[in-house]
Amino acid sequence: MHALFTRIRACPLCYRITLVIRVLLAAGFLPTGLIKLLGHRFTSLPADSGPIGAFFEAMYQTGTYWQFIGAVQVIGALLLLSPPAAHLGAAIVVSILTNIVIITVSLGFTGTPIISIAMLAAGLWLIAWDYHRFHPLLSATPWPSPAIPTPLDTVERAALWIWTASLISFFCVARGFGPGFVQLPLITIGVSAAATAVARFLSREWHLRRQQQSMAPGV
Repeated sequence: MHALFTRIRACPLCYRITLVIRVLLAAGFLPTGLIKLLGHRFTSLPADSGPIGAFFEAMYQTGTYWQFIGAVQVIGALLLLSPPAAHLGAAIVVSILTNIVIITVSLGFTGTPIISIAMLAAGLWLIAWDYHRFHPLLSATPWPSPAIPTPLDTVERAALWIWTASLISFFCVARGFGPGFVQLPLITIGVSAAATAVARFLSREWHLRRQQQSMAPGV
């Protein structure tokens, strides 16, 4: 297992997939958490529409607890965006998502359990990625330090942050935290930034492999 963990942690593509997952989960939790934190309803379903509407209305009527849930979601999202504390954000998000999966399955949501289970799987990937940070809580046996993957260069890092800002802003606007006419520009900026990051990564990997081939014996 140590060998598999080290191999995955050394994979530049896995590293970038992990960064993307962190951003996607943060973008999903930040605006929904803000809605609750500010004391607003999360859904327009009336309380008498069935178990789902009654459940959300009951949660909303708790007041402080509803805002507490929102605060935890916002904290988890912000921690995911902070590299030194991303593992703590992952732990918070996985706890929330586990609860969401149970709720959506219990209340018979249509389609939502599939989405929540996929999000939970993504959160568990983040836990596995930072397993070396959680290992001391489970065992006194030392866990080898993970290898450092190819870091982001200036272009990749800038493109990632622009994509992150665009994505989170888009979801916030979709939740009512801004005018709807900015959604299309945000999509354009986000897609352009994502394409730039992918192109830069593929270009760097191609040049790196060419260098390795040129340095290989017998070439």
